[in-house]
Amino acid sequence: MMGKWIAAVLMLVVVSVMTSGLVSALADLAAFLLLLYAVARRAMTQTKGTTPSRDDVGTSQDKIDIAP
Repeated sequence: MMGKWIAAVLMLVVVSVMTSGLVSALADLAAFLLLLYAVARRAMTQTKGTTPSRDDVGTSQDKIDIAP
């Protein structure tokens, strides 16, 4: 599924590199918006309902001692 989005962004970047001016700017904008949409959509589907509670904050077992 992500491969389709990446291919579309790569095509828009190639178009942007091969052109100049307004066409290049619009291709860059479209590629950026497509990436933003794909990342936001993926983040919303992965984190739906998995927000940490206040009790879980700061209880990580991976603490590093940085005292000299």
